[in-house]
Amino acid sequence: MNDNADTNRNVTPIQKSEGLTAAEGHLKRLCDSSFLSLWSYPNIYCDKDHKEVCDLLVVFQEHIIIFSDKDCLFPNTGDLALDWNRWFKKAIDKSARQLWGAERRIKDYPGRLFLEAHCTQPFPIELPDLEKAKFHRILIAHGASERCSEVLGGSGSLVISPQRIGDMHYSSSGEEWRPFMVGQIDPTKGYIHIFDDTSLDIVMRTLDTITDFVTYLTRKELFIQNGNLISAAGEENLLAFYLQNIDEDDNYSFTIPKKYGNHRALVLLEDLWEGLADNNEYKMQIELNKVSYKWDQLIEHLNLSILSGTQYYKNYSTIAQAEKSMRFLAREPRLRRRMLAQVFTDFLKKAPSSVPLTRVLTPLLPEDPYYVFVLFPRSENGTEEEYRKARLSFLNNFCLVTKLVYPAALDIIGIATGTEPTPRSEDFGYADGRNWTEEMRTQAEKIQKELNFYTNTTSFPASDLIRLTENPLKTSTLLMKGRDRNKLCPCGSGKKRKKCCG
Repeated sequence: MNDNADTNRNVTPIQKSEGLTAAEGHLKRLCDSSFLSLWSYPNIYCDKDHKEVCDLLVVFQEHIIIFSDKDCLFPNTGDLALDWNRWFKKAIDKSARQLWGAERRIKDYPGRLFLEAHCTQPFPIELPDLEKAKFHRILIAHGASERCSEVLGGSGSLVISPQRIGDMHYSSSGEEWRPFMVGQIDPTKGYIHIFDDTSLDIVMRTLDTITDFVTYLTRKELFIQNGNLISAAGEENLLAFYLQNIDEDDNYSFTIPKKYGNHRALVLLEDLWEGLADNNEYKMQIELNKVSYKWDQLIEHLNLSILSGTQYYKNYSTIAQAEKSMRFLAREPRLRRRMLAQVFTDFLKKAPSSVPLTRVLTPLLPEDPYYVFVLFPRSENGTEEEYRKARLSFLNNFCLVTKLVYPAALDIIGIATGTEPTPRSEDFGYADGRNWTEEMRTQAEKIQKELNFYTNTTSFPASDLIRLTENPLKTSTLLMKGRDRNKLCPCGSGKKRKKCCG
């Protein structure tokens, strides 16, 4: 079990680049919003030669996302073929080589990455085992959307045509060349996802959690490599197809629907995304997701205190140690965040004036953590320091007893906050249940007996910080079959599933 009471560990604050160009600054803000600031780092350098490795790097668990951002003016010589060749070479071909080069440098020099050109701030996140790491290469090519829309019509998003490989992109190839169509630059070196001015914001604002984003990239890459896509009129239309297809496990997928018969490869035309965006059910989903961003805000509030070194209590000596615990909160996809945020928000409304209140969420899946929420009131007397110590001690003790009550619990996440609406602070705790000892069991049994954890007894006066525990909230799957549409939603809203998280 982790002990959060050590306050003497100093962590060097992190100073991150804001991006070296306006386009990089925009990408940085998008990534901070989607992947959150603890996992998103612009302008990474290697101290071997103090040269930039990539425009932005995201590292999360086994995933390494490398971004190359190129803002190149599309020429206008009057010769479209010449203009395209020049722009493609600078904005895409050159950028692709930089992405593959960045991947090689990360593999060759994993311990020599830094956050700025002087190479004084080491990259703070521990890289995964590079033999097992999953690399995602993203190329952002600015500058062609306006001209593309003029020539082809539509949104201005580049057409995805996987059969175009390497030099086939150039007008001189003679391979039925068409402008504004991109495929695979060099499949032997690794697939590259190409976003543009139109598709960048759509994809990253729609798939705005790390889990949802890398799942899409992985399934898209497999779909294309299996030869299932002939062409798509822009990345946003490929995304719309993905979001409207549900597989047998109730997940978004690129499965080709039965209505297409024996066809194993698709042509996705313009307006799929516009149709989805105008769909009332999709609009309702966006509306229902609004509450989920409170979960993002909670994570980001904790992230910023970690990065700035201002967390009130620390049980870690490096950013990398803190990041491993924070992953549990950040790896939750958008649908799960909706449920978690709703439960947490409803819990905050209870706000007892004199007694602590707790809620426990048991896992949906075996690999999910147990969540412990604590509302902890202030006593009439006592300093801020005494209050925070008491609150953190309560949180740690409750996490310990949770392992006693739920022996199968391997990861227990604790979040404690005060009962006052503002200013609100949070304490974060993580308990690893894998190294459960007899000594811990004895300690947990003693705490449970003395403080009446997991009982309905409230026999202590408020001055002694009475413990009041609600029954654990047990969650079930949010995705539903037809017969489940009229059941109450497991998020606790009191609404039917079809009107809530379903």
